[in-house]
Amino acid sequence: MEDIFERLNILKGKPVNDYSMLGFGTSDIAVLKKTFIDTLEDAEVWDYSLAEHAFLILAAMQSKVASKVLVGFLNTYCESEWLLMNFPRMMAHSGASSVSLLKTYFCDTTKGLDGRSLACETLSEIGKMNDALREDIVNFYRTFLLEHNDDSAANTSVIASLCTLKAEEAIDDIRSCFANAHVINAWCGDLEDVEIQLGIRKERSTPRPDYSSDLFSEWEIFETLRSEPYDHLRESEDLFEVIQWYLLEYGSETSIWDTSEFHGFMTAIICAPKPISPSLWLPQIWGERDVRWESKDDFAAFFELALTMNNDIVAGLGSRDFEPLFLSDEKYKANPKIWCEGFLRGKELWKVKQEDVEFVSDHTTTILLFGIEFDRGTFVQTFSSILATKGFVEDQTMNEEDFKKVYAKILDKIVHEVQALYDRFRLAHFDVPAFNVQHAVVHRTPKVGRNEKCPCGSGKKIQEMLS
Repeated sequence: MEDIFERLNILKGKPVNDYSMLGFGTSDIAVLKKTFIDTLEDAEVWDYSLAEHAFLILAAMQSKVASKVLVGFLNTYCESEWLLMNFPRMMAHSGASSVSLLKTYFCDTTKGLDGRSLACETLSEIGKMNDALREDIVNFYRTFLLEHNDDSAANTSVIASLCTLKAEEAIDDIRSCFANAHVINAWCGDLEDVEIQLGIRKERSTPRPDYSSDLFSEWEIFETLRSEPYDHLRESEDLFEVIQWYLLEYGSETSIWDTSEFHGFMTAIICAPKPISPSLWLPQIWGERDVRWESKDDFAAFFELALTMNNDIVAGLGSRDFEPLFLSDEKYKANPKIWCEGFLRGKELWKVKQEDVEFVSDHTTTILLFGIEFDRGTFVQTFSSILATKGFVEDQTMNEEDFKKVYAKILDKIVHEVQALYDRFRLAHFDVPAFNVQHAVVHRTPKVGRNEKCPCGSGKKIQEMLS
């Protein structure tokens, strides 16, 4: 075992062209699995190269036993951002040995949506890497669309995977899916977008609809999240995961149901021009409805979690090290839409003085942009000054890498806006605590002795007055 660890540590941080040539065999599977798990579970680890080497060695074995171990990681570590981003690419090296396992996992509706989506995407990566397996995988996707045409989230994953494989032969099945409205357009666009990705058409014949208002805010998605197992979140040591459990457990169609939105909401409460009482912001979390708490302890625990997040946000803003809790985005690394929606929900409770109206308007421009109009064309129009400094005039003149740079600048602008709001209202306008703690009253009037004259003007001593 020590020999294996030594060989893995030698690989750490180094590229490997062919993992199958390193001499690892099926007898090493248990140690490689342990190495991967230990690295992923170590909260102090920011370099996942050791975990990646262990994973790729297992994948390169192209054995059923090793592939079963790798697919099993979807059950436990699907919430790892690093694994979400890298699983399909790494798993593709397992080839035919994992195809049937991934198909079974994707079709299992008891599995989580993230894990199923990863399994689906991984199949397309395998098909892209292995021409001999492509036809079988495409046929599997087509059969799924025919037999599970009411599963919109899964259908959308399948259509995205078919686009990855440029599977023009599946266009009739895809069109049928769109015709029956069994696709989430906010995730994959409309039929014309898909046809362009497949290479069937070169350009749109109609204006592109704006589905951004549906992104991450559909009630069906919330119901899907609640239908999946999430009780394990309650026992987590991660603050955000425990908060997520409460939001799902007690949430409704009108409530906040994601930790990113909750973080944005609490940030707005902290940045408000005047302190906002918990009696006002707590009902806003649940959509102004009465929550039937399982017990008083449950409510107290949630309230304590909310205050803990509040303190974390205050600490970040106070030290100029604030980071919004944006959702991860496959293409641009961060998607601030739902965080901004949460901020705007909290902003509804603000009471702004007339002299502060212009300042607030100027310092919520970007948040409003993402929270209401999440559209690339709007970016270009609203942030023309940023584009001008980089020499861009129109969106069409920008390539993908240029746009990503501008996008990163816009994300930074959100942080700058929030910091400016906090500095103005929390630090400059008043020095009261966020939750308006009552202080003891201190009497400044000098004490009067028993033998001194009463301050009432009668000329009598205090002792005489008392008797």
